[in-house]
Amino acid sequence: MIKMNYSDGFDGGISLQDAIKIAKIFDKIGVDAIEISTGIIGSPKFLPNKVLNSEEDEEYNKDVAIIISKEMKNASVIVVGGFRSYEKIEKCLQDTMINGISLCR
Repeated sequence: MIKMNYSDGFDGGISLQDAIKIAKIFDKIGVDAIEISTGIIGSPKFLPNKVLNSEEDEEYNKDVAIIISKEMKNASVIVVGGFRSYEKIEKCLQDTMINGISLCR
């Protein structure tokens, strides 16, 4: 399993298109699962303790994980970021090609 960022938060840094290409390489070489995350401490756009003020703030990496999951032939896609309720986790797993949810903090 590999954890990878789809964006590092730096101007000229990793883009979504870069992340898709990298994920395809991991998929091709036989990585079993890719966990989609974002941000690097020290980047101007990184929020180490993102505040979730509403339900709309939750699942903040899900849309990108969906895009990447559609590009995978073999690797499972796991997403981390803002999942707070069992119902949202279950809905994400049932309604998308995402294979797992990673929880932290």
